[in-house]
Amino acid sequence: MNISKQTFAATRGCAASCPVQQAGLCSWFEAPLSDEIAARSTQSQFAPGVPILRQGEAANRVGIIQTGLVKIVLNDTNGEEHLIQLLYPGEMVGDPFTIESAFSWQAATQTSLCWMPRGLLAEAIRTSPMAARRHSEATNRLLQEHHFAQAALRSRNAVQKVAHWLFLQMPARRGPGNVRMRLVLCRRDLASLLEMTVETLCRSLQQLQGRRAILLLAPDLVEICDPTRLRLLAKGYDDERLQETLLAKGWEWGARALGPKLTARPASDLKPSGAAVRVS
Repeated sequence: MNISKQTFAATRGCAASCPVQQAGLCSWFEAPLSDEIAARSTQSQFAPGVPILRQGEAANRVGIIQTGLVKIVLNDTNGEEHLIQLLYPGEMVGDPFTIESAFSWQAATQTSLCWMPRGLLAEAIRTSPMAARRHSEATNRLLQEHHFAQAALRSRNAVQKVAHWLFLQMPARRGPGNVRMRLVLCRRDLASLLEMTVETLCRSLQQLQGRRAILLLAPDLVEICDPTRLRLLAKGYDDERLQETLLAKGWEWGARALGPKLTARPASDLKPSGAAVRVS
């Protein structure tokens, strides 16, 4: 259940205030089609962990993420949830060309969505060559990101996976002092993303701390004490090349919200009461 909902006003002023107007799906269309879509859109907010679209549910609308993170989840026959991928502002929740949802979309953090009618959006993409091309590019980018994530998990044990993931979250350009990163995913989601249990994730973090690579300042705050040691503990010959590739594409493997723009800052810059985005 969404915690609040309000209808968008069908005005240009409302469209201009959208935080992802230039980066999201809305930029695929030109007037008057963009005006028609905006006029028939609604805004919803979701608390962390709240389902947005359920697996197997018939959906008549598609959402564009305005703020927050959304996780794509697969529910198996035993009722277990498996986090498949994370989505970010400007990306799409749901499929405009599919009525029944193959996965479950859930809010990973406090999330704001702009809803659009599925049928209207699908027809608009079909009839606009530019929109069709942009939709294909967006779909391909998400597929490539998922491939990179799977490649990063291959041939690594639990400690190596966690070390590798933390190493990739570090900003490419770092100032003086240790880097502190505030995690915005809950432990359960991060464990699922790295394909391990929560208990294994906690043990791995403790082992990395015991080896003086990191310091756990709080459940959601990690300080990187020794980046070189952390990289060696990841034991990946392709770590640096993979990091450069992902950063160049703006991906940062499954955790773009942990990049320097939002949460990874030198320790000297991170105030104890700072407004860094939480990732648990």
